Amino acid sequence: MDNLYQANAVAYLPLNLNVNHLRVIMAIIYHLQETIKAGLKQTVPELVADEPSILIIPVGDFHLGKCTGTRLRNCLDDLTGLGTHDLSISIISKTRPARTTIIEDYEFPLYAHEVTIYLIPEVVTLFTNTRAGYFSYSFNLALSLTSKYTLRLYWLVCSWRNRGGFVIQLDELRRILCLGTAYNRFDNIAARILQPAQNELRERFPVWFLYKYCPGKEPQLAFKIRVRLSPTEQKQLRADTYDTCFHLLAAAGMSSALPTLDPVFVSLDPADYRPFLHHLTKVLAHIRTHAISSPTAYLKASLESWIADWTLHFQDD
Repeated sequence: MDNLYQANAVAYLPLNLNVNHLRVIMAIIYHLQETIKAGLKQTVPELVADEPSILIIPVGDFHLGKCTGTRLRNCLDDLTGLGTHDLSISIISKTRPARTTIIEDYEFPLYAHEVTIYLIPEVVTLFTNTRAGYFSYSFNLALSLTSKYTLRLYWLVCSWRNRGGFVIQLDELRRILCLGTAYNRFDNIAARILQPAQNELRERFPVWFLYKYCPGKEPQLAFKIRVRLSPTEQKQLRADTYDTCFHLLAAAGMSSALPTLDPVFVSLDPADYRPFLHHLTKVLAHIRTHAISSPTAYLKASLESWIADWTLHFQDD
């Protein structure tokens, strides 16, 4: 169970969830996805889109520690009454009311070793949202987190790992973390939530993050993802990326501009290579299609601006 696949929608789970709720949801999602995989292999009946999906989950898979039965019943009772987060509405089918419960129902007889969970199709879609793309994270490491804020940030960071980072409105991050009216000042969010999460993930996890606050009319946060690689992996990735840069410049007829790229490239972390290549490709395309009087100077200025402004790193266009 160490390599669990999850959708971006996980970061937008309902308000009022504590760590035990999140552990129960992790177990439900894991078994849901395992059931779907088995169905694709024709080892279980295919899920029926018009009926609730049924999962049978061993009690031990919820990882709730002592007094598991009582804690599990309390969590399941809560989840049958909690609606999906407003940010997830666009993912859920319009054929039902947008605010639907996480669990439709459950059966857990006294002294039973398994729980039967009933999910409606819209929640199955939410938990296996292929449109948002899947990401992987360590199920066991996620279970070790005791802060619901750190766990949500861990999920969020993992969902953007392949992009190298992301930019998010501060208000949206507040909704994802379910802060309500708490921590109105950003310095409190940084000191009480972001910094502890950053430190714990960096110390114990293979993926963590850096962040930069971008004030303004609509304050933003830019997150850079960092991934722990071995020296050999870093060296190989650096060589491959630099080789790609050379070929991009050569294809644009600017191979002589390679020394201009070097000061920027040497400052990059391996996790920055993907967004850097994306930006370099865009700049070279712009140079090819516009009358630039000094392409090398333009390239140099663009790369320096990109390094200085984190919000430029993860743009879609």
